[in-house]
Amino acid sequence: ETQIDLTWDANPEPDIDHYNIYRDGILLDTSISNTYSDTGLEIRTTYTYTVAAVDTASQEGSLSEPASATTENFVPSQVTGLSAIANGETQIDLTWDANLESDIDHYNIYRDGSLIDTTTTNSYNDNGLTPNTTYTYTVAAVDTASQEGPQSDAASATTTEEILPPSKVKKLNIERLSSKNGITLSWDGNNESESISHYCIYRDGVLIATTTNTTYQDIFDPLEDIMLHTYQVSAVNAKGEGEMSEKISLLSIQKDLPFTPYIVEIFVVFGAVFGIGAMISFGGAAVSSRIIKRNIPKKPKLKKRKPKK
Repeated sequence: ETQIDLTWDANPEPDIDHYNIYRDGILLDTSISNTYSDTGLEIRTTYTYTVAAVDTASQEGSLSEPASATTENFVPSQVTGLSAIANGETQIDLTWDANLESDIDHYNIYRDGSLIDTTTTNSYNDNGLTPNTTYTYTVAAVDTASQEGPQSDAASATTTEEILPPSKVKKLNIERLSSKNGITLSWDGNNESESISHYCIYRDGVLIATTTNTTYQDIFDPLEDIMLHTYQVSAVNAKGEGEMSEKISLLSIQKDLPFTPYIVEIFVVFGAVFGIGAMISFGGAAVSSRIIKRNIPKKPKLKKRKPKK
C-alpha cells in the first residue's frame, strides 16, 4: 500500500550506463537495471513516472512515456475467533486470534457497539460490570497507519448473579453427649442460593473449627471439671462471613458432683424472707444463682377492749 514497482524495456545500446527515474517530473533516483521499486509512499495517492537512459558519456536520452499508479489502501483483516466468558459478577474475559499482518498496531474493543478501550494483545478483561447482565462485544484490528479493519463477529456473555453475604445462622441447638465429655451443635442450613462454602464454629468467642455440615461435635478438655462454654456459628460464602448466630451455653460437667444450694444474703421485706444471689454449688464450685423466697405469716391484729362503764 506504500510501494509502486516500475519495469521497462532495457535499451539495446552497448554504452548504456544507467537509467534516471523521475517521479512527478522530479529526478528521484537512478538504476542500472530495468526495474525499480519506489517505497515509503502515501496511501491512496497517485504518482506519475518517467525513465530516461544515460550513457557512459553522461548523456541522457529522451524520457519515456509517463506511467501512473495509485497506492492502495489495505486495511487490516477482520479479527476472528472472538470469545467472551463471564468471570464472576462484574467481569467478562475476551480472547481472539491475533492478526498476522506485520503492521498491526493495536485492537479496538467495542461493548454493545461503543468503543470502550484498546489493547496491543489478543485478550482483554472488561470489569466493573453489572451483575446478571448480558454484554455483546466486537473487536477490530488497527494498523500503524491508524486504519481500522472490519469488526469481528459479535460474542456475548452474561455476568453471574450478585452474591450477598450469608444470612444469620438460625436455630442453633446444643446437646450434651451421653458420655458427658462433649457436646453436639446443630443448626438450620442456610439457603442454597447463598452458595455457602462452610460454617465457622466459635467457642467462648474464639474460632475453634470450620465444617461443611450443619452439625459439629466438640469434645471437652479432659482436665476440665466444670466450665460454662458459650457457642456461636456463622456461615461463609464468596462474599465473606455472615452474622453470627445467637449465643447458646452449656456447662462442661464431666463427672457427677454433689449438689449444694445455699443462700448468700437474706433480708425481710413486708413480711417475706428473700434469699438474694443464692448459689448452686457442684463439688464446691459455684456456677449459677437464683432467688429463694419464703413467706412468713403476719402477726394477727389484736382487738382493743372497750372500757366498762
